[in-house]
Amino acid sequence: MALPGLAMAAGAPLPVIAAAVVPAAAGLAVAAVTWRSLVQRHIPESQQGRVAAWVNLGEIALAPLAYLLVGPAVAALGLRGTLLVCGLGILAAATAPLAHPDVRKLTLRTS
Repeated sequence: MALPGLAMAAGAPLPVIAAAVVPAAAGLAVAAVTWRSLVQRHIPESQQGRVAAWVNLGEIALAPLAYLLVGPAVAALGLRGTLLVCGLGILAAATAPLAHPDVRKLTLRTS
């Protein structure tokens, strides 16, 4: 989801921003399906609910903090600067796991 934010930070026109949402949404859909498949394949069935609960907590718990920080960030960096920082942060968070060897070695377990 970094692409639309980066397009807005660059001052792109609305059609370009709208077009940036398409690959971002497609990537999000692929990531969601991949995540669910990996959980089903690598986490024991009896623990999958617990894993889902922790993941959901992590996704939801940080939202209020982000809402709290975005106002001061815009005041300090401006709107475009804040969008740029957020876009780059999302990009870094999305790609950082690929640096870990265990993530790169994930395979489809058949049993």
